[in-house]
Amino acid sequence: HRRGLKRQQQQQQQQAQQQDDQRKSMLASLMDPKARERLSRIALVKPDKARALEQMLMQAAQRGQLGGKVTEEALIKMLEGINGQASGDGGGGGNGPTISFTKRRNIMDDDDW
Repeated sequence: HRRGLKRQQQQQQQQAQQQDDQRKSMLASLMDPKARERLSRIALVKPDKARALEQMLMQAAQRGQLGGKVTEEALIKMLEGINGQASGDGGGGGNGPTISFTKRRNIMDDDDW
């Protein structure tokens, strides 16, 4: 009985791997190299956003809404759309949170003496 269960688990793993390979292959055919590279970088940092982008791409492809390979710029616009949906309230913040850096002055600067 254990052998059958183990074999069934192996088959499920193989099927999952095949589906993942098919998904990656389909996504690769939908995007230009720069867009694929950007998506892989996004996946490293925000796997949930990368998955959402992948879903959007595959749905658009199935509906015939893609007029060629998706460029990096188009991918960025899609990501901005996802970010806009994620904020929820739809107003106030514009493009989301803004991070600004101010360079601290060196305390021992020659100009101060």
